Amino acid sequence: MWSQECVAGEEIYNQILILNNGDSAISDFVYLVEDTFTGDQSLESLDSYGYVDIEVYDLSIPSGESEYLDMKITPANAGKYQGLITIRGGGDSAFVFVDLNCFEDVTSDLDSLGERLYELNPSEDVLEEISSDITYAQDAFSLGNYKLANEYYEKAKAKIETIELGGVQPQPMDLTWVIIVVVVIIVVLVVVWFFKFKKPQISEYEEETEELEGF
Repeated sequence: MWSQECVAGEEIYNQILILNNGDSAISDFVYLVEDTFTGDQSLESLDSYGYVDIEVYDLSIPSGESEYLDMKITPANAGKYQGLITIRGGGDSAFVFVDLNCFEDVTSDLDSLGERLYELNPSEDVLEEISSDITYAQDAFSLGNYKLANEYYEKAKAKIETIELGGVQPQPMDLTWVIIVVVVIIVVLVVVWFFKFKKPQISEYEEETEELEGF
């Protein structure tokens, strides 16, 4: 049985061991791909477009020996592929049941989510929560756990869309620097006013005082 998670558009690889128990060598192998009609995607369609590669054409197995047969599939779309691959040669058949669960590559989408999140400037706890979801998704994807990666991606995406729709308020602005700037401006204005208007009046008063004393 060939069962694994995969990414749409990326080639996956497996092998099957073929044993020749007969009295003569076996060659002229052929293969057949059939859907089991339980998946939402079609292995038969992949085969018809050349996305299934079972390397049987140069395979020859002497009597009493065995060979590994290489099998390659490139899933075109995300979804579930289930089917049967039959290998025929020398009057005998070998069967491989295929069960593939394929997902979209979300690596670039996760990067975009991170950018959208920081542009929204949510509160620290919301930022930490969604950032964790994005990180978990990236880690899961790098480890080949594509299902878990997509689950965390969808969670983070839904939370960000909720913020964009106004479901969560942005982080309150820190007014400390605003207050400091306002105070500085007021001080500057007072100093300017003093030297521009008050200081000349004081100088005139001093001149008048000097004149009176001289009289």
